[in-house]
Amino acid sequence: MVTNSQVRIVLQSMKSKIAARLKDILAAGVPELKYISFDRVRLRYGDFTDYELPAVQIYDVGETAQHENVRKRVTWILYLELIMKSSMDGEVNQADLWNMAYLIERKLWADPTLGGGLPGFLHIKYSGNVTDLHLLPPFYSARIEFEAHYYEDLVREC
Repeated sequence: MVTNSQVRIVLQSMKSKIAARLKDILAAGVPELKYISFDRVRLRYGDFTDYELPAVQIYDVGETAQHENVRKRVTWILYLELIMKSSMDGEVNQADLWNMAYLIERKLWADPTLGGGLPGFLHIKYSGNVTDLHLLPPFYSARIEFEAHYYEDLVREC
């Protein structure tokens, strides 16, 4: 019997490559972020400790694709969730949330091709954002919505 830890994945999806690149850009460009994840999304804000905040989680919303012979052209919809919390170290307010979200946006869209080097990747496209200041005090959150546009092989390498 083969377990998950014994499975060796030979191919890496474009989604995995894009998510890793987003994480790298944020880790290098926004040092204020204490936790950045796309592979282990936490469903409850209470699962974060104070030393992990502010935090960013990137998660998959869905995709649409157009089949083009041996490849597909994909529009992948993602949410980037920013989570902040007032703590003993200081109060977080609406301006702090807006400013951190703006800093994240500036870092990601400084180069919408994510630095190039991902064959088949076209660009990320900003769609909008939503903030939540009062749903789960003392947590504050913002959700940045965007799309990743790329080509991915379906049958064999193009």
